[in-house]
Amino acid sequence: MALPVIALAALFGLAPSGIGALCLAFFALLAGLVFQPKYATNTTVTITLASLANAAYRQSAVVDNSTNLYEDVILSFKFKTAASASGTISFYAYGTADAGSTYSDNASGSDAAFTPSNVANLRLIATFQVTASTQYTGEGPYLLSAVFGTARIPQKWGIICLNSSGQALDSTGGNFAVNMTGINSQA
Repeated sequence: MALPVIALAALFGLAPSGIGALCLAFFALLAGLVFQPKYATNTTVTITLASLANAAYRQSAVVDNSTNLYEDVILSFKFKTAASASGTISFYAYGTADAGSTYSDNASGSDAAFTPSNVANLRLIATFQVTASTQYTGEGPYLLSAVFGTARIPQKWGIICLNSSGQALDSTGGNFAVNMTGINSQA
């Protein structure tokens, strides 16, 4: 381990005495650090899915990551189908690259109905094959950075749901949730 630290110190032009010795000690300390994930408290994303009509989309309120600065987020889903459902429920992610001026596929950042202009502009999280009157709980986990194909998640992002189950979703609000757990690194 000493050789990489000395090579790194040489790269920065540090001498093995005085301030250079302090920097070498610092580099040696860094070389021995192990970073582990630190998980935040699980919270829910605001999206109203109860009674979502068949063939309808719903978008969540935007999740603003500019304060928490999570490096990543783990997502899971809870939903319930209606009495004669048989089809699919799909969840997509939308994001911004300009701090929220525009979002993927013209999402608005509000918990509201959504009409896609081109679903290919969204990022598919998962599609679930569903059966009638079934409660799906804890479906996941899904890593948001993997969905976007990036090392870090966007500053602002949200979820879009497409109900293709053949029926409106169950009408009880408590049967639905999009859960998120933020992740940061800690030494």
